[in-house]
Amino acid sequence: MAKKLVAYFSASGTTKKTAEMIAEAGDFDLCEIAPKVPYTKADLNWMDKKSRSSVEMADKSIRPEIADSNVDVSSYDEIILGFPIWWYVAPTIVNTFLEKYEEAAADLNSWQVTNCLSSYVDDDGMTHTLQTLTRESINKFWNDIKYCPIPSMADGGSDRTIKKELHPQGFTVASGEQENFIQCVLHMRRIETMHDGQRWCDIKRYGIEVAHNRYGLATDILKVGDLRRAIQLPSDVIDAGLAANPR
Repeated sequence: MAKKLVAYFSASGTTKKTAEMIAEAGDFDLCEIAPKVPYTKADLNWMDKKSRSSVEMADKSIRPEIADSNVDVSSYDEIILGFPIWWYVAPTIVNTFLEKYEEAAADLNSWQVTNCLSSYVDDDGMTHTLQTLTRESINKFWNDIKYCPIPSMADGGSDRTIKKELHPQGFTVASGEQENFIQCVLHMRRIETMHDGQRWCDIKRYGIEVAHNRYGLATDILKVGDLRRAIQLPSDVIDAGLAANPR
């Protein structure tokens, strides 16, 4: 049976009540994401641009400290995350909870060991051994790669890379370490879900532009907001009279 955790951040108590109800109904473990320095009423005054919450939400790099917790989130199969909406997104303290890069690197390394060859020989006869993924190696690898140009500007697409510019839809991705880890996860998902038809979900979620090369014609680029990115309704639904998604 899957082990589940309900983790929540609650400033006023509303989210706490909901989290407790979910945990009780499902017999799940419960964990509060508590700030090391509790928020005061003045801190939560969203009308004051100098209040603590306003300052934190204005600077996407801020990560408020979390009080010590004995909960080992890596031991859970599923985590249900609850939080209030601040300035249309999750409070920055939620990012503090999620951004545990040492643990993330260990998880990514486990995936690599399971899904990749431990070594291989290239066309020149050189043997390459699978390297252990660490926080440092992941950051160095993705920092050193240039974004893939859309469309390719070089003959044969020699300027293409596996690093795509991200334009996330409905959420933000901080440049630097957070993006590096997301790029790594997206690349692994691209490999694992190859031919499964699931890549399109990541393309839409992260606003990744797609270019289709057409012989004798200009490159067709599906930009963010292009109506063709919408998944079309099933033909039987359209035949029943519901208007198709515009193209």
